[in-house]
Amino acid sequence: MAKRSASGVGGRVRPAAALLLAGLVALPAGNATAQEAPAGLRLTLDLDQRLEADTNPGLAASSPGTGLLATTGLSFGLESRTRTQSLSLGLSSRLRLRNDSDGNDAGASIDDPRLRFSYTLDAARARLTLRGNYRKSDIAFLRPESDFLGPGGVLMLPADLADLYGSGDRLSWGMQGTLELGRDAPLGLILRGSHDVLDYSATTAPDLFDTTRTRLGGTLRMRLSPVTEGRLVFDYNTYEARDAELTDRITTLYSFGISHDLSRAMSLEVSLGYSRSETDKTIGGVRGTRTEDGITGGLELTLARPNGTASIGIDHTVNHNGERTEFTLARSIDLPAGQASASIGASTGNNGRTHLIGALDWQNELPRGILTVGLSRAITPGTDDDDELQTRLRISYTQELGPVSNLALTATHVVSDEFLAATKVQNTALGISYNHSLDRNWTMTTGYTWRRRAETGQASATGHTVFVSVGRRFSIRP
Repeated sequence: MAKRSASGVGGRVRPAAALLLAGLVALPAGNATAQEAPAGLRLTLDLDQRLEADTNPGLAASSPGTGLLATTGLSFGLESRTRTQSLSLGLSSRLRLRNDSDGNDAGASIDDPRLRFSYTLDAARARLTLRGNYRKSDIAFLRPESDFLGPGGVLMLPADLADLYGSGDRLSWGMQGTLELGRDAPLGLILRGSHDVLDYSATTAPDLFDTTRTRLGGTLRMRLSPVTEGRLVFDYNTYEARDAELTDRITTLYSFGISHDLSRAMSLEVSLGYSRSETDKTIGGVRGTRTEDGITGGLELTLARPNGTASIGIDHTVNHNGERTEFTLARSIDLPAGQASASIGASTGNNGRTHLIGALDWQNELPRGILTVGLSRAITPGTDDDDELQTRLRISYTQELGPVSNLALTATHVVSDEFLAATKVQNTALGISYNHSLDRNWTMTTGYTWRRRAETGQASATGHTVFVSVGRRFSIRP
């Protein structure tokens, strides 16, 4: 179904897709929907002092020796909620003092400044959501097993994970916006846009390069009957990389989908569309364009059960990597002391290779602790936006030792298998920590972490960290 074409040197005119953003400035007035969270203003100030000894902070193949590090962290948070609006703002940074393996003063630096922002405005049948983020980090001190965790301890790993080693600065910032109109009406519209940037400086890892991603899209929702809903979807995405080939890419998608309730317990979703991806690269001094396009589609059947849901689905996509078809079976279960969900399937690309994919998420509450297991195996975009097979495993266990203390164990293992480069990168981390509440406001944590990075054709690197930290939170409601 997909077609591929190539052209030599030549330019092309990009459509004025920015017009989609015009809808993000208009929000109709009306009665508001109530917010579940309590209204009011809340201010927080967190202070943390950490001392640690690390044998290999950047996981270099040759360890530089044990160094000492003192880190003072300061963060400020603001949350404001009313019946119609919510605002969240967070600012933080760290002051680091280092001694190298010879005991010499390596200097002080202000590192890891972060800014996060989110705003939500509700009207009668509309919602506006805005988000923003900024972070600049020294790669030597990034810890993927703890720095990229989402809600519930879920790993939210970045696309450049496989190349985050050594030293240098990593700057990431982005903006996202969504406008929903006619939320409970027979006819609704969703406009969305995002802009994400990654910049690197003075890095030692050779495969890191600056990237910029912009995503614009819209969804027109139509209630065709009490049990049937239709959706028209348009997406326009751009990708720019300052790699050796100066890659520029434009991807567009048009699709139509239908959701239909076959019964009170069974629903069906079907979609059909067209995708086109144009990639410009400079190879051997010649600028050329490669095009991948074709029909996309998907089908998913979901059955509601007394203790969860079961589903079966098939999805066919077309992008710059070619065609890919995935088939999955999924089941979610509500357990007496927790919850679990699992899926298993197969993914086949246009090269004919088929890979096993799936996921497992399990959370079990124990009498004096909690056990969480997360496992996933999926085809994801890597640093260069090409397909890679990524396997993630994270296990965490927390055991209460008393009314004011607990012991936490964590294990993380991530394998990134890059198809085109024929390389495999493994990142592993094991940690144990003891947490103790000194009083209502002060907490102390001490622990040990072991990390390892291995890449095809290169020597593996390991690091050991021993740390102790003391922190306090100040919370004010004016």
